[in-house]
Formats: sequence, structure tokens, C-alpha cells
Amino acid sequence: MKYPIVSRRVAVLGCAIVMALLRPRIAAAAQQYEVTDGARIAVDIAADSLTRIAMGSGRIKEFWDNDADLLIEVDDKDGSLLVMPTSVGITNRAISLFVRDAAGRAYNLVATPRDIEAASIVLRAPRTPPASGQCVRSVAEPHVRTVKRLVRAMARRRPLGAYDIEEATEEINLWSETRLLLLRRYIGAAHIGEIYRITNSSATPVVLVESEFLGLGDGIEAVALEAVEIAPEESSIVYVVRRPAAEATP
Repeated sequence: MKYPIVSRRVAVLGCAIVMALLRPRIAAAAQQYEVTDGARIAVDIAADSLTRIAMGSGRIKEFWDNDADLLIEVDDKDGSLLVMPTSVGITNRAISLFVRDAAGRAYNLVATPRDIEAASIVLRAPRTPPASGQCVRSVAEPHVRTVKRLVRAMARRRPLGAYDIEEATEEINLWSETRLLLLRRYIGAAHIGEIYRITNSSATPVVLVESEFLGLGDGIEAVALEAVEIAPEESSIVYVVRRPAAEATP
């Protein structure tokens, strides 16, 4: 789900930084990556201090974090991002963050929190003419909060307001190497939430990317993954939020 910028995150970041000063950490060199449109990049971020993410040339114009696992602030001067995990001290669990540059190219950062000092990540893409303007806040904040609340309720298996919960056992044919089973629906007037169990039926690990689940139908607004990689014969959970069929127009 695409993020607006919320001012209260500044206070949360400040508290986390104070806590971080109490722990020794390994120094981290700047991470630099040559990237192309659609690239998926594994990066390390600091578990309990700030990590800066920037384009080598140009600005980050848009970003979104499907799982709401990152605190994100934008530096409007250079179009970079300052990020930190929402839970201080969490390490070794990958978090998926998507960014789009001024030329419209999108990159999927698979960020793993590590016990390192404040880090810096630079994405080097083919040069384009410089663009001005601030990082886009492309979805209205009330809408984002609604989607985030729905995903959290599904993850906790809890009821939510005016949503009706419908149990299901519907198998979906999406890929030959996996089995995908719809377990539950949260049905509301503006959104429908769906919980799926995905099982790796192949002999090798399967890597998951949120965008690949757009094949589940029209009107999908958010996809959240409990894991980005599944070992053979292991299972994980996928959360999907979509608009009702009557509103899911191109």
C-alpha cells in the first residue's frame, strides 16, 4: 500500500535512536547498487537506527511498504528516504519496500534489519534529466489507514468493525510450483480482505514478490506476505486487499 507521510513518526524515530545508543553495533559501509527497472535488490538496514535510501542521480518520487513494517520519512531537499523498522531490535526478518524514481522506474528492496550502525543505500540507475518536486504521497491517508487496519486484523485473525467474516476452502491455480488456498474473507462495503495459505510443492525454494499476486483478480490494492521465501513443502500466509467487484474497474 502506498504511504503518506505521518508527522508523528518523527517522535517515534527519536525514541528509537535514543534506545539504539545503548547498544554496541558493527559499523556499516555505504551500500551501492546498479539497478534497472523492476529490479529486486537484497539490502541490509540498521535494526534500531536510521538507514538512508537515495538514488545515485535524481530523486525518489514514490514509495510504498505493503506490510507497514517501516517508519519512513522523506528528505524533501534531495528526495531520499530515512527508514527504520517499526519494532526496535528486530533482526534477520526481510521487509519489502518499493520505491519509484523520477523516471518512473520501480525497484523492490528486500531489506533485512541487521545489528549495524546507521546505514546508507544508494541505487544507481541509468541517468535521466533531473526532476524537481517532492516525493509523491499518492494515496489519501484515511484510505491507507483503512487498508492497514484491515491487513492487521487479518494477520491477528480478529474481527474488524463492519466487516463480515466468511470462512473458505477454495483452491486457486496460480503457479504450477505452489498450492494456493483461500482460507478466509473479510467482506466490507469498500474493501474485501482475503487470507491465503501458499505451499511450496516443488523441490527448490520459492521466492515470492507481492506484484506477482496481482494475477488473483481485479481491484487489488495491497498484498502483504508473511515470508518472501518458502522452503520445499513449507507454507506461508498471503494477505490481499481488493475493492469489491462493482468498483474494480480498470
